[in-house]
Amino acid sequence: MITDIDVWKFIHILLFVYWLGADLGVFMLARAAQRSDLTFDQRVIALRMAMRIDILPRLSFALMFPVGLELSAALGLLQPSLATRTVSWAVSALWVAIVIGMARSEGRRGAAALRHANVLLHWGLFVVVGVIGVTSALGHGPFPAGWLGWKILLFAPIFFCGIMIDRECDPVAPAFARLATEGSKPDIEHPPLLNRAQHSLLHYALPSDHRPLSIMPIATINDHSMYYEVLGQGEPVLCMGGWGTFCHENHGHLARGLVDRYQVILFDYRGIRDSGDDLAVPSTMELHARDAIGLLDHLGLGKVHLMGLVGMGACICQEIAIRRPDLARSMLNMGAWCEVDDFLRDQLEMFRWIHRDLGFFSFQKAVTLLSFDAEYYNANRERLLGPQGGWKELNGRYAAHSRLIDACVAFDSKDRLHHVRCPSLIIHAGKDVVTAPRNTLPIERGISGAIGILWEDVAHVVAGKEQKVRFANTLFDWLRST
Repeated sequence: MITDIDVWKFIHILLFVYWLGADLGVFMLARAAQRSDLTFDQRVIALRMAMRIDILPRLSFALMFPVGLELSAALGLLQPSLATRTVSWAVSALWVAIVIGMARSEGRRGAAALRHANVLLHWGLFVVVGVIGVTSALGHGPFPAGWLGWKILLFAPIFFCGIMIDRECDPVAPAFARLATEGSKPDIEHPPLLNRAQHSLLHYALPSDHRPLSIMPIATINDHSMYYEVLGQGEPVLCMGGWGTFCHENHGHLARGLVDRYQVILFDYRGIRDSGDDLAVPSTMELHARDAIGLLDHLGLGKVHLMGLVGMGACICQEIAIRRPDLARSMLNMGAWCEVDDFLRDQLEMFRWIHRDLGFFSFQKAVTLLSFDAEYYNANRERLLGPQGGWKELNGRYAAHSRLIDACVAFDSKDRLHHVRCPSLIIHAGKDVVTAPRNTLPIERGISGAIGILWEDVAHVVAGKEQKVRFANTLFDWLRST
């Protein structure tokens, strides 16, 4: 007959096995991630596996104390009160929620707050369990002064060790970021950077700006090195913007909640941030579309939601939907065009010569003035301008910017839009003076069955809480319907 002792003893042993056994697996995979003879993708796979496995010892650690308390009570070693049991299980439940939350929020908003809460909880439990252990070992605590009291005392330092191990692993994330962009180098491979990657993979794989390093490599796509990121899980959404990037520290510019619900694919355009370029190859929208198509094929993705906003990203979406209809599940265009009239062409060329002749910050001010309405600009001027302001990826990269303009000026899909077969949503911005409804309405008219929405109060860039919430709600309703 199975008794309470048998049940709690079995659970206690099971937690012990999953704690130490899984930690051994994490250690071995971390050592594999250190091996410079492996390719970067192979090391990323090892890192990714270690991150997933690392959840098991963390959960086992979180459940060990209340399970041990119940086992001790079943064995008659002590008689904990209902209040003691309730507090023990409540703290354990909170701890488990934090661990699961950290795993699920990888690369998303809220990850930093959960990691901080985990550290605070560890410090608190280190102090509380330490005090209980010391007083019990001295014969004045809630546990017997014998071996059980000493066991509680020895349990406390584990919290401290966990904190220190996670802290020691902090330099590993920047090291892997350098591996992705620079390749293997002695100063990256040698201690104290990657040789610290032997434990606590969940923490070290999440850098300070919350990017999931395990899925942000550089790949050779369409004869150039492309930096890309894959965030979240769910139906795939390829998200592209204007003359910048949603990658790196720019995840906050994505629609609120997008990464929580979908698998979001991002990449740096040619010549932007960590992507390379071949200046001998003419810059066209077709070239950028082939880059994006190559990335989707590289990732093995099909039937992807295409989302293009504020400029050339929307034009790339059109090219993908026209050239590879098998890849397009749906398409959203905003701030786009399908042909370049004289007004748009002269604006684009104006941005080119301002950047070339007057410098980046003059260009930044000009494009910002034309992209936001007066009320938002006046309230946020200091944040919009400067080294960390809008279009910052173009600072010091005039040649890359000029090539992006080449692609924009030459783009024309008006006579090919009838080849777009996927459900398409075109958002027209009434206050947009760059890509006004005169530019976006022909897209809606040229695609059979396309749906159009006119937002009279929106400029070139969706800005402000109300507009961002409206866009997110519209986007999610659209994605669910397709």
